[in-house]
Amino acid sequence: MTTNERLFSRAGEGVVLGSIIIDPTCIDKVLAIVGVEDFALPENKAIFQAIHKLHNEGKPIDGFVVRNALEENGQLENIGGVEYLQKVLDNVPSSANASYYSEIVKEKAKRRKLVEIGEQIKKVIESADPVGESVFQIQQIAAGLDGALEPCGDSQPIVVGLSDVQPLPIYWFMYNKIPMGMVTLIEGDPGLGKSFLALYMAAKVSTGGMWPDDGVPDNRAPKGSVVILTAEDDLAHVVRPRLDSLGADMSKIFALEGVKLRDEDNREYQAYFNLQRDLPALQQVVRSQKNTKLVIVDPLSAYLGGNIDSNKDSDVRSVLRPLVELAEQFGVAVIGIRHLNKSGSSKALYRGMGSIAFTAAARTVWLLSTDPDNPDSRRRLLTPAKHNILIDPTGLAFELNNGRVEFENEPVTMSADEALNIIEAPERDRAKQWLSELLPSGTSIAGTEIQKQAEVEGISIRTLNRAKRELNVVSYPLQTEGKRPQWFWRID
Repeated sequence: MTTNERLFSRAGEGVVLGSIIIDPTCIDKVLAIVGVEDFALPENKAIFQAIHKLHNEGKPIDGFVVRNALEENGQLENIGGVEYLQKVLDNVPSSANASYYSEIVKEKAKRRKLVEIGEQIKKVIESADPVGESVFQIQQIAAGLDGALEPCGDSQPIVVGLSDVQPLPIYWFMYNKIPMGMVTLIEGDPGLGKSFLALYMAAKVSTGGMWPDDGVPDNRAPKGSVVILTAEDDLAHVVRPRLDSLGADMSKIFALEGVKLRDEDNREYQAYFNLQRDLPALQQVVRSQKNTKLVIVDPLSAYLGGNIDSNKDSDVRSVLRPLVELAEQFGVAVIGIRHLNKSGSSKALYRGMGSIAFTAAARTVWLLSTDPDNPDSRRRLLTPAKHNILIDPTGLAFELNNGRVEFENEPVTMSADEALNIIEAPERDRAKQWLSELLPSGTSIAGTEIQKQAEVEGISIRTLNRAKRELNVVSYPLQTEGKRPQWFWRID
């Protein structure tokens, strides 16, 4: 068998065309498997196009109608005239095998696609480009294999029996907070330290340092390499000095600044990295660095690509799904940084900027916020907003001092909604009404006593403090001799 015979089947294409002409009822079965692009021979491609057009227009299909359609389009002589059309019909005794031969035509088309991709890869291999650049180009070309190996016709079901699925344990990047092999989001307003916190994690991974005490024995970061994509902080002026102050091992941390591409004239140029186009480059970096454990994308929205609408669910899913698969494939923790939107009343789960598809793609989402009880302090809270694989997660509190992240020993039991002061209006209004009745103008009551009474009334300390602020309640200390000062509340 010659090479050409392996790449197309003249007989197979002829049987498919002849089957439709002698039995138009089989056309839907054929169209579910092949399209015009799957025919290799120009004459057969022209006949199929004519048949397809007649079908779309609702016209009858037979030898005479197809011949007239080809003649009207000026293609009858190009295919070899009536003689070629008659030859196609003479070689098809029955339409019974139309689907079988359609599969053969489709399989040949896939093989031609493979040959085409192989030729492109061969040209890259034979070029004088550096090996790293050649590998990158080959990865981009090989992405076309997905199209070559798609199932025939319309979408086909992929069914998996759950008895064949092996349950897998969750491996932790930070125990019961951030998983390995999944995407995690850290969200918050600008200037609170999201990027600094991500670099703190990078430093811990580079040295295998200990995470903040969470009641877990040997709560150590997985030691390995880190890949950073940062669009908002300069590497020399910001990122490197911060990592130095955090005690990072610089030999384990790598920044992906961009990619090399070629224009239509095959001239090389550098471009800004984006997830839509350049995920193979990120895969290459993750694979090439020894024992990569963490990928940071800061901020995630900066790397979506110019054609992606961050507010459109389908656009965001199309970009983030491959990133989720990268995390799974390499078993790395991917941490995306995301800013909050301007809505001050939404629950934490919906406060991230852009589409809710960001939150849906992430396995866990953490909110970084100020302390709602003391918003002017340097105290920061990291509280869970989405945690469907975590077991009763607790948050963390820390301060940024002199280039270091200093965590508190005690866990934070507050939710992300509470950290944002998201308290339902009826609950807040009831607390305000109760407190104003308890503290008529000019009356002072010890704060500890008010808190005890609020607990009896079913009012949380968080809601009570919110009502206190909105009513402009004044706190002042009174001290008796030999005793510690006691704080009293009063409404002036």
